[in-house]
Amino acid sequence: MPGMENETYIEYKKLEEEWNKHIKQTANCERFVLLVEELVGSHLNQVQDQRAIIKYWLDFMNYMSKEEIVNVAKHYIMNETKLDHLDDITYNLSKKWNEKGNFTSLKEVLNEMSLVLKESRMEMMNNEINNLKDELKEVKLLFVK
Repeated sequence: MPGMENETYIEYKKLEEEWNKHIKQTANCERFVLLVEELVGSHLNQVQDQRAIIKYWLDFMNYMSKEEIVNVAKHYIMNETKLDHLDDITYNLSKKWNEKGNFTSLKEVLNEMSLVLKESRMEMMNNEINNLKDELKEVKLLFVK
């Protein structure tokens, strides 16, 4: 029986070689290449038309596009991170307040809070600037095409 498995394997390999040879002969001609190019071009046109129709209907029905949903998700994640950071800061500040419990520590706490808010504001401005730069790059790419 082991000989039969080997013979079957050899037959399959021969058949595979014949099919590969036939496929290479069929695909290795100018007519085939031009036909594939035409089909791929047609497919891309259909995809672009479908996307335009979908975008039109989303705009018409006042729904968000995929890009807008991604933007909202990014902002949500950034805001959640900032909220966690502020939560940690307020916890630490209240902990310090409970330890000291006098008006001089209140001044220190307010100064720390002021510094934290300034840092957060600068970080938000930098993020907004980076987002605007990214959008500008995308707009430039649209005009380059």
